[in-house]
Amino acid sequence: MPVVVIANLGPPDITAYFLSALAKYFDRIFALDEATETATAAFASPKPVEPFSALPEGTEDEIVWFSGHDAWVDDSILEMLAEARRLGHAGYVNRLQQGYTPLISRDRELGRLFARHKDPIGFLAHRSKSRPDSDIYLSTTTFDRRSYYLKTDDPVGLTALRDMIEQGTDQRVLSIDTHKTTFQVLNHKHMLRMLSRIETFIDLGGKRVLEIGASPTNPAIGDYLTREKGCRYTGLNIAPFEYDSRPDMEMVCSDIHAVGFEPGSFDLVFSIAVWEHIPNPLPLFDQIAGWLRPSGIHYGIFQNWTSAIGHHIFAPRFPQHFVPDWAQLLYPTEETMRAALERGGAPEDAAREIAAFSHSSAEINRVASRDFVRTIMGGPLEVLYLDGRTRGKIDPRATAIAERVPDRTDEELTCMGLEFALRKSEFDIRAWAE
Repeated sequence: MPVVVIANLGPPDITAYFLSALAKYFDRIFALDEATETATAAFASPKPVEPFSALPEGTEDEIVWFSGHDAWVDDSILEMLAEARRLGHAGYVNRLQQGYTPLISRDRELGRLFARHKDPIGFLAHRSKSRPDSDIYLSTTTFDRRSYYLKTDDPVGLTALRDMIEQGTDQRVLSIDTHKTTFQVLNHKHMLRMLSRIETFIDLGGKRVLEIGASPTNPAIGDYLTREKGCRYTGLNIAPFEYDSRPDMEMVCSDIHAVGFEPGSFDLVFSIAVWEHIPNPLPLFDQIAGWLRPSGIHYGIFQNWTSAIGHHIFAPRFPQHFVPDWAQLLYPTEETMRAALERGGAPEDAAREIAAFSHSSAEINRVASRDFVRTIMGGPLEVLYLDGRTRGKIDPRATAIAERVPDRTDEELTCMGLEFALRKSEFDIRAWAE
């Protein structure tokens, strides 16, 4: 059995369940920093938590690192270890989106950097792209995400959910009663991080808020905004809602193209990972501008068709690891994509389903980054923030892809999606330049 190093974990992150899970899968547990070591002392760990200085030499191929980013652990760690050993890279990380992100590495310095970095996955992604000799393997194979979708009707899932909810959320709306799977807990925590991001552009307190693409199954974000921030919340989705409206929280089931909100209805309109799914999205930017009050904010973040993962092939719905980045552009028809995936080892049925979804599904709109940017820049709202999440550098892989894809530049292909914040002004500041 391997050893584990935990770091950058304080009292909100450390729970008895987390320590018992570590003890189940690892022979020895080491704390990289004194704060983590101190936090573990509050619990009766089944195995002692030792200082990092006690980690013996010669175990580099067996070290698994956990940092304070949604740290928890389950059975899939054994499959990750098996895959890491088979691939033989110096650093291997498996990302379950906003959840479970251990690093398996022979490089102790890399482990230290990972465990202490405020954005460990972003750090590894940048390092692996910018330094071809880094020998880091970023896996998107999530072993069907059993851990990601553990449910409360399973004893293991119930225990994991309770553990995750205990981890520093301090949210009255986050509970076993309202969050039935680990996915819902992780998604809620991700949404709270995004709301914190939105608060850099607008104070949410007491505001009239519209969420485009509100969850049809879980009212947690509406609950949070109304109860914790005093908002009047409206949630919009084309899918029927499984919960009712109330005086401070209105749920609207409608096509966004058909909904008829009054002008000046909202202080904030926001959406998370929605714009790539809306048919004919570009005319809606002007429509949303009309729904805003003066000084109102329109915020969105999403990954669109011309990004590296614009194909939107994600586990557990599809076997994601067979699909290369920019596959939707490299193989521009269902037939060419299907054939390429089969050559790469994808089962025939999976290759057919993936190709059909990417090129024919109505769930994604296939609008290019440049067209969204033109619409935003030429629209009636003041641009406070607009970013393609490129980290300011061209992805060298995008340069190679651009040579094979007609009418696409490496700059556009480097764009991992768009994040924007737009403001409705009582006057147009751009007129000053004229």
